Amino acid sequence: MSSEGEQISETGNVNTGTSVNEENQSREAAINSKDKDEIMSHNKCPPTGSVNSICKPQDSTASVVSTSVPFWKDRKIWIQTAIVGFQLAICVYISLSWRRDTTNLISCRQGDVASESSCADCFCVATNKLSMREILDIAGVKEFKDLLDGDWKTRRKILEEDLGGKFDEHWNKRLEALRDDLSRQIQDNKEKLVSLDSNMEGVYGQLNFFFSEIGNLNNYIGVFFFAMVIGVITLIYKICINRPTKSENTRRTYIKEKEKKASSFEIIDMLSRKQIQMGTLIVSFDGATHNFHRGIFEAISANSSLSVKEAVIQNFGDLMKVEPHKLVIIFVDSNARNIILENPESEIGDFKSQATDVFISLGCDVFIVYCKDRGSENLSPDNLYNPKLKSVERHPVLSKLKERERVISVDTKFHPHQVSHLESLMQ
Repeated sequence: MSSEGEQISETGNVNTGTSVNEENQSREAAINSKDKDEIMSHNKCPPTGSVNSICKPQDSTASVVSTSVPFWKDRKIWIQTAIVGFQLAICVYISLSWRRDTTNLISCRQGDVASESSCADCFCVATNKLSMREILDIAGVKEFKDLLDGDWKTRRKILEEDLGGKFDEHWNKRLEALRDDLSRQIQDNKEKLVSLDSNMEGVYGQLNFFFSEIGNLNNYIGVFFFAMVIGVITLIYKICINRPTKSENTRRTYIKEKEKKASSFEIIDMLSRKQIQMGTLIVSFDGATHNFHRGIFEAISANSSLSVKEAVIQNFGDLMKVEPHKLVIIFVDSNARNIILENPESEIGDFKSQATDVFISLGCDVFIVYCKDRGSENLSPDNLYNPKLKSVERHPVLSKLKERERVISVDTKFHPHQVSHLESLMQ
């Protein structure tokens, strides 16, 4: 097969070289004919009709000298040289390639370790046991393919047996390891169960002790509740025995009212010793809103020539220090229940009501001004206070002051008709 390949390659090279030479010869003939045409065109005379038409033959020697060039500058020679060199390179490459393939086959047959790259050839597997002569004696491709198939079947069988043996060996080792691991875990679990049983026995003992203690505790709780019931019954009995009768309650209420009246009488007695001053006294029961009361009263006092004094009364001690004036204006701040003066029968504490009684008893002209009442923002000229303030009619002191037009309610300032009413009384 190698000799036939060499002959085919040489024949191909000869044919290729012949065709290339023929092509080069045709190109040279075309170039020579073109050069001849150019020379003939230069030698022709101009047309006879022209004035300067003088036909002068050129010197042939000069033209030959001018057209001749050195061979190393001739393009045709270099083209032919390149073609021949290319053909030689192809021939050398084919020869070396065929020699390398032959060497690889021989090395595969001999099992040469140093030429492992040669075994990458596809023929190496099929010719592992064949010599060079046996390869050359193969009749055709079909026989060679049959050899490859038979060798592949043999190798596949060997590989399957080897792989199956290795797989069985690895599986047996893995199975043995899993069996040992499972046995060890079972043994550990048995030990844990034994330990858990011992712990549960201790827990059962503690629970039994706890339940016994609970039984004792229930006895203690029963005794405690029994003693507590006896104590409650005894306490209720003592309360019922020591409870005052209705007559005793009436007597205590009378004593308290008498003491209260006595204290009011004492204050009135002390203040009556003072001379009533001319002018106006502004009374507030809360020091935080006193400045607000004084501010809204400035609209009235600005047009009055009388003096204006201020006082904050929060207890009976403050009340005893006050100098009584002819006109006393008492400012009361609004509250959720709209209680202007306390009613002793329904409210706890009556300091504002007692202070008002003291000033009335001294002969002062007392005005009650209920401040920051939203319902008094828009009053008609006929009303000095908000008609919705029902406590004015229910309270005995306020009802008397209302008859004398001495009750006024405002929001944040006096209305013009209220200012006129107060100014008329301050003259």
